[in-house]
Amino acid sequence: MGHHGVSQGGQIDAFADEGIMLEGIFIPPGIMNMALPGTGQEHKRLAARYNNLAAFGVMVSDTTRGRVFPGLAGYPFLAWYSLNQADTETLRKGIYYLAQIFFAAGAKQVFTGCSRMPVVGSEEELQRFRTMPVRPWHFELMAFHPLGTCRMGNNPASSVVNINLETHDVKGLFVTDGSVFPSSLGVNPQVSIMAFATRAAEYIADNAGCYFK
Repeated sequence: MGHHGVSQGGQIDAFADEGIMLEGIFIPPGIMNMALPGTGQEHKRLAARYNNLAAFGVMVSDTTRGRVFPGLAGYPFLAWYSLNQADTETLRKGIYYLAQIFFAAGAKQVFTGCSRMPVVGSEEELQRFRTMPVRPWHFELMAFHPLGTCRMGNNPASSVVNINLETHDVKGLFVTDGSVFPSSLGVNPQVSIMAFATRAAEYIADNAGCYFK
């Protein structure tokens, strides 16, 4: 089954200059089936053919900007993000590229995650998917590696931490996760996060006397 073994064993970066990365991914039946189209017996038939499914992720380096506000009704914060049309078109293009690859590999159908055309079964249908009008709310999306909510910078008016990852407002408070990046990196940020965290740790060690007296 696809979810056994390495779940991200392949990557296509040929479209990276367009803000699109294609990454191999596979998930267990309970989660995968939630993403399949259809209802009732139609959905049941798709779920029963789980062993015939292959999956790949379309990752878009977005230009959309969100906001984080103080929370209401007991929540510590409120995050607001609404996909813009430019990123929607990039997403559609990424799905189109991936569907071409899947059909070339022998796929009979491709599930797009787009409510306007959830299933594509031929090259003719794929060309229609490529040109039909789409809006952000037509796509079922997931977000990975959210970045930028505590962005780094020298100006306290537009950033939360300085270049050493210390908060502008509270001396001795450091943030060492993905939130410090000013914007999306376009790739999985694990190594970048580890590098920044290491740099901050070295700074703290070198300047410990300033914080602990």
